[in-house]
Amino acid sequence: MSTQTFLPTLLIIVVLAIVVQRIGLLDFLLEQIGRFGYWAIKWLFAIEGSWGSLVHKLAYRDFYGDIVETKNGWFWVGVEIIPLPTDGLSNKDKNCLTISINNFYTILPPNTKIQQISNIDTDANVANTVFNRIAKANPVNVFAPLQIARRNYLLRAGYKGEVKTTKTYIFFSRQASEVSVESGFIRSAVTFLKSLYNPKPFLDIERAEFIRVKEELVRIRETFINNYKSVWGTDDVVRKLSAQEIHEIAWTRVNPELAERHPAPDYGSSANTNIASDDDEPLDNFPTLLIDNPRQILCQSTVKVEKDYFLFNDKFCQTVSLARLPTTANGLMAEILYRDSQISFPIVISTHYHVKDKNHVNHQLAKKQNWLRAAMRRSAKNPDTVEDLQNDQYSALIRLLNTQNLAIGELGFSITFWANSKSELYRRRDLVISSVQAMNGCRVSSEGHCGLNLHLTTLPCTPHGIAGDSTGDFRRKLSLSREAVAFSPWTSSPKGVSLQEAFDIFQGREGNLLPWGTDPRHRRFRNGMAMIIGKSGSGKSALLNKLRINWLSNGRVGVSIDYQNSAIRVARAVDGLVIDVSKPNIRGLGLFAIRPRANEHFEPEELNDEGLPKDRVLAVNEMLEIFCLDDPTKQETRLDPEMVSVLNKAVLKTYARLVTATPIIDDFIVTLRKLSGQDGELGRKLAARLELFAKNSGVGHWLNDRSEPLPINNYVVFDFGYVNNARLKLVAAMALVMYLERFVHNNPGVAKFLDIDEVGEICKEPILAKIIDRLVRTARKKNAVVTVSSQDPRDFDTNKELRGIMSSCEIKYIFELVDAELAAKTLKLTSGQYKAIKTLKPATKDFSEFLLTYPSSAPGSGSAIIRMKYPPAEARLVAGAGFELATYDEALRDLQTSKMPIHPSLLAAMQTTALVGTNREIAKVAS
Repeated sequence: MSTQTFLPTLLIIVVLAIVVQRIGLLDFLLEQIGRFGYWAIKWLFAIEGSWGSLVHKLAYRDFYGDIVETKNGWFWVGVEIIPLPTDGLSNKDKNCLTISINNFYTILPPNTKIQQISNIDTDANVANTVFNRIAKANPVNVFAPLQIARRNYLLRAGYKGEVKTTKTYIFFSRQASEVSVESGFIRSAVTFLKSLYNPKPFLDIERAEFIRVKEELVRIRETFINNYKSVWGTDDVVRKLSAQEIHEIAWTRVNPELAERHPAPDYGSSANTNIASDDDEPLDNFPTLLIDNPRQILCQSTVKVEKDYFLFNDKFCQTVSLARLPTTANGLMAEILYRDSQISFPIVISTHYHVKDKNHVNHQLAKKQNWLRAAMRRSAKNPDTVEDLQNDQYSALIRLLNTQNLAIGELGFSITFWANSKSELYRRRDLVISSVQAMNGCRVSSEGHCGLNLHLTTLPCTPHGIAGDSTGDFRRKLSLSREAVAFSPWTSSPKGVSLQEAFDIFQGREGNLLPWGTDPRHRRFRNGMAMIIGKSGSGKSALLNKLRINWLSNGRVGVSIDYQNSAIRVARAVDGLVIDVSKPNIRGLGLFAIRPRANEHFEPEELNDEGLPKDRVLAVNEMLEIFCLDDPTKQETRLDPEMVSVLNKAVLKTYARLVTATPIIDDFIVTLRKLSGQDGELGRKLAARLELFAKNSGVGHWLNDRSEPLPINNYVVFDFGYVNNARLKLVAAMALVMYLERFVHNNPGVAKFLDIDEVGEICKEPILAKIIDRLVRTARKKNAVVTVSSQDPRDFDTNKELRGIMSSCEIKYIFELVDAELAAKTLKLTSGQYKAIKTLKPATKDFSEFLLTYPSSAPGSGSAIIRMKYPPAEARLVAGAGFELATYDEALRDLQTSKMPIHPSLLAAMQTTALVGTNREIAKVAS
């Protein structure tokens, strides 16, 4: 610069500096520069410099109706699903299920995002819902303290991390396109000028685009719901989520420590909560207009980032995400993580998939392959093995995209967990990483630089990242839809019935909870007939006693056909009637007492002209016909039709002659002998046969009992375990038929149950099998729950009656068996169920395992592997047919924790000696 130009320039600068200083602008600039430098230095070195606004990091924009808006114009809808159960599925069933799930991705339009979130918790609060309801529903429930003991046992197990509950959510997203104004300079200028005083034109454009995207999302959601119901085969497995519910899920994730103490705040609801009396007006709830909705409502906790983890208040949190895809994948691979018993703490699994345009990806892959092949041609004399492998992979990928029903997109996979200390957090991290590595070499790792940003991509509806970040989950991988299926929570353990229908909660092998209940009136499991199969010592008698307790607790009255008093403790707990049919002093069973009694209800068409129940008259006819056979205990042809006709006439005449009295066998003999004319000779022959049968001293007290029938008890046990006389067993079974006839007609509004223990031993004679079949049919006709039990499935394959009973048992409890292959063939199990029963563990004092099969329209039918555990009080009560599982003192302490009054009968049942091995106590008849 020359002297001529330098001096004028310097003079101008000095003049400007003086002017700036005179008007105070220089002081203002220096102050601002100093303040900026102060905050910059403080941000670098001070503690406060590490703090930022979580509110501005969240990508949420609004929650409205059932739509959630996030950054960059992405709109979301959500559903909650019940995952498809896979217990008892064969590999073939699993492959078919994978194909069905893959179709959920292939039908999505390009540029659609789908996010799956599975919350796996150790919370057992469902026990409060089920067992509190049962304990309070029946005011005279003797087992109410036992129900509370069951609840406490599951709550303690949940505190220890021994139980698992799962909630699964699916979210779908579409992006709104950029809104373009009218083309043309004049039209645009006019629109701009109008918007200066009225923004309606632009608002109309945005509203139209929003409606278009919303309609797309609704169609996608409805299509998914219909397809998911089709795969499941039922309707109550998926429900829509409102924006309020999605807001609650997000609030719980952003405030994990606060969520343990407080419910999520209400967002988007204008309903007033009226807590005043009827003569007062409701309390006004006015919206907070100046709040930064909705992010300020979500952010109610402070977050401190420390390397690869962060703290929400004092709650340590970490997210690990996908670092390497597995070498191979199968459709249900993620279940390795869901079912891992080492994961005894809550985790959240988040999987998101961004569906790409298949044609665009094909074009990109072809370009990459062309570049790769060009590089390979240049190095033809020194080929690169890696490039050769990549070329083969590109070819295989392009071939799959163009020949198979697959989608392609970007896959993200993350797992979030919490702890109360840093050491515990790292221990859990190592367990999660180890469990994921079992998924065919898949690897996950934490992020040390931007772990919080990566964590925020796991929140519902925000897999595209935080506000101001265009990358989102930077660890996402380009993959096919079949890999997305492998990482997604579409399948899990069975869920059972609804909490309102459940009368118990079973625990699966991996700790999953299965609310359970069978009732002919239930919505899902309407079949009330079940079978229990298991070898001696497998725990089947304990389960049968558990079911008896459940039925009695729910207000049912019942009859048990027992074998050597396995139900003695349950009967004593409810002051039930225990009848040993081998005793000669039994009275009041009413073998021939068929007249309607008080509290019995019959329709007019169920009675004959004399007012006698037709079914009971038929039962007496069949009973006397059997007595007239040469050997009533053996299978043979019926009497001649002429004899049967004469016998039926004699029965009606006997009841007509004895107007009010109950007939005995001698009355029928007298009537037969008094017959005249053509029936006289046949009557005398039949009378002689009945006399011959009646001379059996072992059955005389049954056949000649004119006493009034015993009143119907809430629970009656007929013990056949000590009967060695075949004729006595036959007559006792017939008396049981008559008792059950009165039982099912007494108070028809009261629900009932019937169970038969060791049906194979009781039904060795074919005629007894017919009688038991009649019992079952009578009970089922009145909507009673029926359960049969045996040690060997071949017991049900000995005659057509037992085969009919087996075919009616759609619910099966299958314990450990001697020959699993034979059992699978006899019980007609699927190949997957056969594999399941082969994996059952032998019963111990701590638990017993069984396969539960039930009617289900889900793939592979319904199956669940149950690991049955009992709290001390229940273990003491159900062990009526085996070795003690708990002492009386342990059971008493367990009952006392319920803080409820304990009925003396329940205490007496607990004190009863267990009936172990051959030294079983012969129960006395109670009245």
